[in-house]
Amino acid sequence: MLALVLLPHIHPVLIKVKRYRTDGFIYIFRGFLAIDASGGSGDEMEPVYTYLITFCIAFATGCGYLASLWKGRKSQVEREDGAQVGEQVVAVYRKWFHTEVPWAILLVFFINSFVMSFKVNFFGAFISHEVPMSTPVFTQFWAFIYIPFSFKPLYAYIFENFSICGSKRKSFVIVCNLCISVTMLLMATVVKEVWQVFLVGFMESVFEAAAGMVVGLVVIDIASKDTTRIAKLQSEQTIARYAGTFLAYIIALPVSGCFNYKWSNRTALLFSALLPLFGVAAALFIPEHKPEATCAHGSNYSVLESTNTELHACDHTAVDSTITDSRDAGQTALDSMDRGLLIGSPDANQDVQDVYSEDTLEKKALLLFIPTILLFELLAIAVGIKVNLKSWNMLGLWKIIVGSCGGVLIGWLLGAAIGLSRWGNKEGSKTLVKIAIPCIYLFIVDAIPTTSDPFSSFKYSVLTDRCQQQLVSIVGTFFQIIGMYVYGLMFTGLKVEVTIVATTLLTTVVGLFELFKLQSSSLTLFQTWVLVDAFTSIFAPMFLISKEVVAAHYSFSLRGKRIQDDTEARNNFRNSTGFSPGILYSIYLTCFDIGGSASGFLSAAIALDLDINKPDFHNLSTMVLLCGTLFIATLVLVPLLRFSKRS
Repeated sequence: MLALVLLPHIHPVLIKVKRYRTDGFIYIFRGFLAIDASGGSGDEMEPVYTYLITFCIAFATGCGYLASLWKGRKSQVEREDGAQVGEQVVAVYRKWFHTEVPWAILLVFFINSFVMSFKVNFFGAFISHEVPMSTPVFTQFWAFIYIPFSFKPLYAYIFENFSICGSKRKSFVIVCNLCISVTMLLMATVVKEVWQVFLVGFMESVFEAAAGMVVGLVVIDIASKDTTRIAKLQSEQTIARYAGTFLAYIIALPVSGCFNYKWSNRTALLFSALLPLFGVAAALFIPEHKPEATCAHGSNYSVLESTNTELHACDHTAVDSTITDSRDAGQTALDSMDRGLLIGSPDANQDVQDVYSEDTLEKKALLLFIPTILLFELLAIAVGIKVNLKSWNMLGLWKIIVGSCGGVLIGWLLGAAIGLSRWGNKEGSKTLVKIAIPCIYLFIVDAIPTTSDPFSSFKYSVLTDRCQQQLVSIVGTFFQIIGMYVYGLMFTGLKVEVTIVATTLLTTVVGLFELFKLQSSSLTLFQTWVLVDAFTSIFAPMFLISKEVVAAHYSFSLRGKRIQDDTEARNNFRNSTGFSPGILYSIYLTCFDIGGSASGFLSAAIALDLDINKPDFHNLSTMVLLCGTLFIATLVLVPLLRFSKRS
């Protein structure tokens, strides 16, 4: 990666070598960088080099996937030997870095964040200039490609119930990263029309959202062993994401025009398309989840990564028979349910009904929450197209569309409430309410208007030098990483409610320091921005992590239910079943994703009412105070979260 960045600086030497045709690899690098003979950046890549690079990507992709298949088919003895070596490496790693998240997962987070951050400026210029988009179409595009992030519960349901080559996590990460690489390659080499940008961009967002969901589920798998470490886990994976962003900003400096050299937009996008393949390589080392259960004498066994039904034997023969009896009893119960018969004692029959009702409850929750989330998304999009319809003098149609979407949403919510109250099981309805409370909280706190977008517009207005903009972003990201590390030290082990209150108050107070950016001082604008961003960035991400901690923590709110049949009772063995934490986690993440979308529209409306626009930003201070007040008001919702606490 470093060689690719430094290569342009030795380009004249390579050109001389090329003249003598002494080394064929120069053609590959020349095609990759799309450099013309004068050392500038070309507009388009030569087709032969594009095809060659495509072949290299396909070859690397095939090798990576075959390696994953081969690795998955190794014998159990080889797997155990490899596990021993891996455990030694992980022990050394944790000794020095004190991390609970496997390094492979952190690397996947790092790479995905690097890809999205590195290409953002180049992609924006690409669709603005090379594929001309008007401002309304530009806004619609970002709203359109945000839709796939609303399908996280669907992705989670697939990842929880299906597998590829016997793997529920690793293979999906590999497939998603391969598809991201392919779609980015299409964007860099094929796309030339607006409709093509919409299509390929939507496909890329689907796989990016799915990849983010599956690695999030891996973190949930780890958190299931000790829910008190959730804050530490979320802090670590967030640090990995921001570290990727930080490095992306650094590497983007020499190729974005700051040092008299500039990549073309398509070249930068092509470079970004290669990076997810590193995520494929890292995913090969992701450990599979091994849920633990407790034997009679207190020892643990775990489920093999190759199957969900085989069990490791415990140390004693009596425990072996316990596991065998419990497996036989469980299989008998499932066979009875499949035949529609309830056999055995009344207690065992009731347990089978409990298992069935639990599975039915999960499906009911998905059928209830997914349409609700999608209707909220449609309402947000309807509000967002006001600018388009206003330019066409069709505000009447806009009001009809918004009213229709709002009416459908209200009707759906009322119908669902009536249906649950009349025909729903009382215990099931109570469970759905417990799920809904964190949903409401996460949606509202993210739907609160913010000043981030107006301040971004203000920054690009007063800091016109592109290098200064990049440097401000680098400084802010660096101190955000420090803030996340501090968060992990301060809030690990504390109650979730205490963490929420503390980070809400801290974030609000620190946010007031943004007002210094609007005041004149003896410092230059660039110095003021750097100092203020360095201070506020330490505390700003803390509430972001707190929201993710809420989502992860309350994902285990229904895990405490125990189902015990006669055979298990005789052997003093219990097997816990309950609502899938992965499904709940996906629902909660989707709630604050849609809340963030709503926040953007509300922020734009407030900025419009306060007449905050280029070049006049004098009312931005009023918006800072208003948003801070609304954010503090969300603390009244914190007591409601106690209803969803895990028993």
